[in-house]
Amino acid sequence: MTQPTYTNAFVSQPAMSSDSEEVHTSVTYHIASVKSNSSSMKAKLTKNASWSDTIVTRQRVLHDKIAKVCRKNARLKYATVWQGWRNYHIDADVVYCGIPKTGTSSWKAMLIKLNHPHKYVETVHSTFNANHADFAGKSPEQRAATMKSHKSFMFVRHPLERIASTYMDKLGDPNSLGDPFKNAFRKKEGCPIIKWNRANPKPQSRKLCNDVTFGEFVNYITARPAAMNDHWMPQYKICNPCLFDFDFIGSVENITSDKRYVLKNIFKEKQYNMPKRHASLRSYSRMYNDIPKKKMEQLYRVYNFDFELFGYAKNTNF
Repeated sequence: MTQPTYTNAFVSQPAMSSDSEEVHTSVTYHIASVKSNSSSMKAKLTKNASWSDTIVTRQRVLHDKIAKVCRKNARLKYATVWQGWRNYHIDADVVYCGIPKTGTSSWKAMLIKLNHPHKYVETVHSTFNANHADFAGKSPEQRAATMKSHKSFMFVRHPLERIASTYMDKLGDPNSLGDPFKNAFRKKEGCPIIKWNRANPKPQSRKLCNDVTFGEFVNYITARPAAMNDHWMPQYKICNPCLFDFDFIGSVENITSDKRYVLKNIFKEKQYNMPKRHASLRSYSRMYNDIPKKKMEQLYRVYNFDFELFGYAKNTNF
């Protein structure tokens, strides 16, 4: 299946070796030499920063791309959905906007350990949320002022990989049927999916909603884009780069090098170990083999601005 292809500042980059992931202290870039036309690199972070060539190029390309898409589509500035404000987390002098399925659990665990080391962690999300303010309930002026006075970062992920990962983690993992949290999620989100796709589901399916197929999940997303859980909601509607100028926008595809930049330049941490990725876009691509071409075209339309804003390729030839 041939689809339009966009330059991919993230996925198309080759994986870096452990040596190349080190920030090159021998090459120092000042803000004037790396600042994009859209003024997306803030001087408070980069005045005397040392960057690797790869990260400098990737961020410059990405911020320029975002600026162009935002100028062309002015309405995107107002795209943030109401529940998205809960994903802007204020931690000391940093704002972390967490998009589900982009490593939020790992980032939240890190922030707890860095800033609240004595807190009891029953679950990462509940402990984190109990100790961090967010943007919900704040006025537009308060949000803008906080983003201006704080350092900020977010992470994104290839839209198709994020959808497949959500399905496998939340709806399609047969090894998690005994997990009470995931069972509750299946009942809340899986039951509407089954009801939408099946005229006469079996009694057990109606009761447990634990046998949603990936095809049914894709059907539901494309048919009811307004009824989205934030685990598969378009990323720009949660963390909006057309509304706020983020200091750093990392990617799951480049988690090792981007994580290192965030830790060293935003949190001033020399070392912190975060979990490595266990799956790649290539390992998820087979899940789309049985999705009809027309349905894939509908899926691309739903996530069109995620592809455009964040520079991902629109194809399924992973």
